[in-house]
Amino acid sequence: MAAGSLRRIEIDEGTRFIGVTFIYLFVALLITAGISLGLGAIMNSVLGSALYGGDEEAFNNALTPYLVMMIVSAISTIVFTIWIRIAMARGGRGILIPCILYTVSMGVLLSSFSLFLPFYDLALAVGITSVAFGAMALIGILGGSKIRWFGLIGFGLLIGAALIGLTSFIWYLLAPDFYNIIYSLIMGIMLIAVLLITAYDVYNMKRIADSGTGTNNLAMYCAFNLYVDFIYILVRVIIFLARMRR
Repeated sequence: MAAGSLRRIEIDEGTRFIGVTFIYLFVALLITAGISLGLGAIMNSVLGSALYGGDEEAFNNALTPYLVMMIVSAISTIVFTIWIRIAMARGGRGILIPCILYTVSMGVLLSSFSLFLPFYDLALAVGITSVAFGAMALIGILGGSKIRWFGLIGFGLLIGAALIGLTSFIWYLLAPDFYNIIYSLIMGIMLIAVLLITAYDVYNMKRIADSGTGTNNLAMYCAFNLYVDFIYILVRVIIFLARMRR
């Protein structure tokens, strides 16, 4: 009876850990979406008014600080990622602040898509990403220990795509038409890689939950990894949709 009660407590703690992780993920995505849509709407309004009004000076005055903000946000995401990794290496203390700042910076970066794509394309990209992410998360939860191979293959594909990307400028100079094929190949490989890594990250989250060693900081860190996976898939999907429209 005591063993059965202990087992139920472990299951409850594991379920709670998974639930908290996905709550953190949802909140992070909500912050990013709010900032991205809000800033995008403001910039669309300001730049659109200046453009249609023929006021080049107002257009440049609005665009320049926005571009600076984009550059700062891009650098900040790298800084906050390092901050988060160091915080986790030290036991997870102080991980909340860099996680929040990371989602804010990413929201600023993603706002740029609203300047070039209509809202229904962005909504479609979010829908496709959610379905793909959900499918890989389900595989990660139900797949068992063999999902570890997904991580190895995924990281291997990322490295391979990165190496191909380093030589892509050669194709751009020598054969621009073939460069488009190389670029599409790289994007496809990276998308597949991140989908596999998503399943692997979910598997790691479930493994922590099953071990009963999950803490609030670990849940936040797992949510951060899944957040990065989701955003990366979303960006790839948006790029594919934009290329198809073009």
